Amino acid sequence: MEKKYKYLIRRFNKMKKIEEIKEIFIELALNKMENEELENIYNFMLANYNKIKPVIFAEILRYLYSSDIIAEFRLYMTLIKNKHSHIKIMPTLHDFILPEDKFMDFLPVLIYLVSKCKGKIRVNMYMILIRHSDYFSKISMEDSDKIMRSLSDIDKYVDYLSKGNNINKYPIRFELEIMIDVAKYFNNQTILYNVLKSLKLNDSEIKLFSLNTLVYNNMFVKEEYIEEVAKNISTAARLYVFFTDMNKKGMFPEKYLSQEYLAKSNMVYWLMYPSELGNEPDEIEFVDTVEENNLVYYIFKFKSIFKRHAKNKWMIGIGGGYVKEDIPCAKYDGYVYSNYEIFDDVNYKMQVEEIFKMIKEYEKNIPAE
Repeated sequence: MEKKYKYLIRRFNKMKKIEEIKEIFIELALNKMENEELENIYNFMLANYNKIKPVIFAEILRYLYSSDIIAEFRLYMTLIKNKHSHIKIMPTLHDFILPEDKFMDFLPVLIYLVSKCKGKIRVNMYMILIRHSDYFSKISMEDSDKIMRSLSDIDKYVDYLSKGNNINKYPIRFELEIMIDVAKYFNNQTILYNVLKSLKLNDSEIKLFSLNTLVYNNMFVKEEYIEEVAKNISTAARLYVFFTDMNKKGMFPEKYLSQEYLAKSNMVYWLMYPSELGNEPDEIEFVDTVEENNLVYYIFKFKSIFKRHAKNKWMIGIGGGYVKEDIPCAKYDGYVYSNYEIFDDVNYKMQVEEIFKMIKEYEKNIPAE
């Protein structure tokens, strides 16, 4: 059997575009569950998954997870459960919402993984769990208890970081943020007490997630913690979004409640993405506003040592669009973006028009789902 399917490994590894994964599985007719060939293919992939390039295997997992074909989805569950400790690259899956029946089918595997694993696997599973929070009312008490037990590491991580250990150590910092976010949906006093302890850490990002979880569960938090997160330019807008969603906008400090500040916060957070600057800009200033499709966009100029072509020079960025009637607001119906072009003091509005055109052209080329 192994010899018969060896061509699959070669074909996967020679792929030039991700779409070929679906083509291969269609050819294999994996949707025919009664076909004896299906079991052979399953066994072959389970035995030989490590011969497929990690980046390709991650995309195979992503395809199987999002597949409408039950047999393919079950292959994903088998692979992720049995081979999780050997997977080098985990695909991002939380952007895809499973139908309720598939999520409930997957839940035992998810619970098994958050109970047994740490790091990238557990983070990935928690993010899937959060994405399906609308189904939580269907989760049994027994399964809820298992999920809550997996959150006991919040206390361990907070204790570890409170002793002066490296707060940026991955995956501890990010994993703690995700666990705190999951804790929002399980009103457990012991867990919430541990989340409350995390507010003492010297980290506005962790505090942001902790405030969201605690306020959502009507826990008392000191105003000084809210002040700190609102004062931090990278977390302010997201905090205001959290409070807005909970109908508690009044908890946001009034002195930071300006549209310019919230728009700047969104701009800074976008620039901090690993795919962008990866850090806050060294300087950022508000320039002007423009309107596009009845939405208000904010124009900024910023400097960063991480862009060599613009050393000590201003670059242009835009953020929005914000609905006029909702201002001040942190949610936007458009985009935050920079092409890192050198800022033109005279013709910056023309630069913004070019950015709008470029984004519209890009959106035209995105395949319809």
